[in-house]
Amino acid sequence: MKWLTKYADLAYALLRIMAGFMFSFHGAQKILGVLSEFQPAAGSQLWFGGIIELLGGVAVMLGFKTRGGFYLQRRGGCGLFPISLEISKRTTVLSDN
Repeated sequence: MKWLTKYADLAYALLRIMAGFMFSFHGAQKILGVLSEFQPAAGSQLWFGGIIELLGGVAVMLGFKTRGGFYLQRRGGCGLFPISLEISKRTTVLSDN
């Protein structure tokens, strides 16, 4: 298996480039309507998620701030943030009577 170590850097680079491309394409699909008929309203939460995915995906693809880009896309994109907002809208606070 030691003969594979010389390909480790190439494999990591290809993985980073493909992951960044997938994030950026998904963001472009949301913002620009690429291969989709749905386009969210500008300034909406889905639109901001698309911006984060598009710019973060390009940054990851180029290797600029890779860890920060993935973290921002996971937390700020269409990951847990919109889900937590939807849950907070639906929950009711019980008052002590």
